[in-house]
Amino acid sequence: MLIRPAVPTDVPARVAVHRACISYSMANEALMSSPDEPGSRTLRLVAEVDGKVVGSGTAQLDVHGADGTGSVSVMVVPEHRGGGVGGALYRRLDAHLGEVGARRITANTFSDDAVGFGERRGFTIGLATRVSESDPAGVEAVTPPPGVTVRSAAELPDLRSAHEVALAFGPDVPSSTPFVPQPYDAWVAARSSGIGLDRETSFVVFDGDVPVALTLTSRIENRLITRLTGTHPEHRRRGLARLAKTASLSAAAAAGVVRVYTFNEVANEGILAVNERLGYRPHMVVRELVREPR
Repeated sequence: MLIRPAVPTDVPARVAVHRACISYSMANEALMSSPDEPGSRTLRLVAEVDGKVVGSGTAQLDVHGADGTGSVSVMVVPEHRGGGVGGALYRRLDAHLGEVGARRITANTFSDDAVGFGERRGFTIGLATRVSESDPAGVEAVTPPPGVTVRSAAELPDLRSAHEVALAFGPDVPSSTPFVPQPYDAWVAARSSGIGLDRETSFVVFDGDVPVALTLTSRIENRLITRLTGTHPEHRRRGLARLAKTASLSAAAAAGVVRVYTFNEVANEGILAVNERLGYRPHMVVRELVREPR
C-alpha cells in the first residue's frame, strides 16, 4: 500500500472513488480539478494498492466558517475496506490538520461502518441529514400571490438580494458549527466554490421590492443539488419557500435535469413534509461527525 499526494493525473481515479463511495456523487473531472480555496491549506492524498488508486482523502481548513475548524474526508472503494487503507489515509490527514492549526474537525459519513471508523478516532455524531431525491419532471411552478414575484438568479444584476435573505435566516439553519455572518463578497465566493451556483435554477422570491425567500442550487450535467433554501423569519408560513422550490424544479426539468437532491435535518419534519409533497423521496442519511479540541 502506498499513500501519496494526489497529482493531476489522479483525477479520473479520484472521481471513480468518490462515485463508488457516495451514491448521489456529483463528482466529475472538472470539479476534481478545481483549484483549492486560498487559505484552506488543503492536502489531497490517494492510496494505491498494487499500483491502482483505491482510496482518496482530503483535509482542509474552513475558510468561510469559525476559526480553527477543519474538515477531513476519507474514502475507500468497498472491495478494499477493512485492510487499513482508510486508517493510513486518516493518520496523514489528521497530522496535517494539526500542523495547520485546526482544533475542531468535522467529517461527513455515508454508512454505519464509516460512523464506527470515526468514533474509534475520537469523533462523536453530530447532525443527521436526510438526502432526498426527486425527478423534477411534471413539477409546475406555483403562481405567486399578488405583489409577490419569483426571479431566477440569472435575471438579477447580482446576488445581494439572496445574500440579504440568507443572512436573515442563517442563524436558524441547523449546524454543528456556529453561524458566522459573511460579507457579501465572501458569501458569493463560498457559493461559487466547488460545483458553483447554477443561476438558471436558483431563485429569489420578492414581496414587492423586498427579498423574502430563496433556493440556491448547483448543477452538473443532468443532476442538480439544492444547496440552500430558506425564508426570512418575518415572512414565514406564507408558502414562499415553496414558490422558490417549485420554480427551481420546473426550470430544472426544462433544462434537462433528471435527478434533484436536497438535504434536510432528519428532525425537521416540516420541511421534509413539504419536500414529500413536491415528489421527493428518501435516498439516504448522512451523519456528520465532530471531534472537539482535545
